[in-house]
Amino acid sequence: MNWRKNIILIVGGGIALVLLIVATVFLLKSRREYQTANEALDREMQSLERLTRRNPYPSTANIEQVDKNLEALKTATITLQEALERGQIKPAKIESAEFAPMLERASKQLYKAAADAGVALPDQFSLGLSRYAQGELPAPEAIPRLVIQLKTLHALTQILIESRIQALIGVERQQFESSGVASSDEQVISRRRAVTQDAQPATSMTALPMPASNTLYEVERFSLTFQARDANVWEVLNRLVRSPMLIVVVDAQLANMDTAKIGKPAPVQPIGGEQGATASAGLPLQSRYPSHEERVIAGRELVQATVIVDVYRLVQEITEDAP
Repeated sequence: MNWRKNIILIVGGGIALVLLIVATVFLLKSRREYQTANEALDREMQSLERLTRRNPYPSTANIEQVDKNLEALKTATITLQEALERGQIKPAKIESAEFAPMLERASKQLYKAAADAGVALPDQFSLGLSRYAQGELPAPEAIPRLVIQLKTLHALTQILIESRIQALIGVERQQFESSGVASSDEQVISRRRAVTQDAQPATSMTALPMPASNTLYEVERFSLTFQARDANVWEVLNRLVRSPMLIVVVDAQLANMDTAKIGKPAPVQPIGGEQGATASAGLPLQSRYPSHEERVIAGRELVQATVIVDVYRLVQEITEDAP
């Protein structure tokens, strides 16, 4: 054999043999991996088939655990429902002619409570419902919501009285019967003292966006304007959020009633006959600025507060289908 003449065939054959051996090794390895994966798949399929053939399916332990979880959720839902409804104002079915006497009774109760607590109420205080106190009969379809507003305002006013405010200036409610704007029809003259008008104008209820609507609840918005010491204002806010009613404070504006007096000179009162002598001589009375104690305002002067609140009321039970 002439090796030199057949060197190309010999080298090519050797390379082909090596490639064949490598391909055979990879083929055997892949076949083994395929068999392993196929066997694992068969085992899992057999396990799934055994589980699905059980009677009942799934296992009894799983069914019992799901039932326990469902009962726990139902109990938690009932507890939440009871907590939310604890301070709810319930609507009442009454005739149109019965609303004015109900309003009068509520006003008398508040007048008595305010007198016992030393709180000044506006003259002819009718809880923002003076049109009905004056004899107007409400429309039958408006009575349920009017009763809710009346009872809610009665509860809010009681919170103010229990907080020992100085004077209640007025209340506002959502007037839904006609224009839908806020209604404030109370006299701003207190029984004990005239209400000063120097305070900054408060934010209107209509200027604040209402909460998103929901089929589970309704929202009534009210505005309360009163005068009190600083500590009593905080007491009002604390009582509002602690109330069993679902109350959210939307806005609160405070104005010191004696702000205009701070830093202004005050005439000095002369002693004895010096005032007459000074006046007769045509000389102006001396003046001085308030002392440090007179300029301390934190908690000592009256604060006029305007608090806007949203009162939530559940109208539908919490169920599995509730949104």
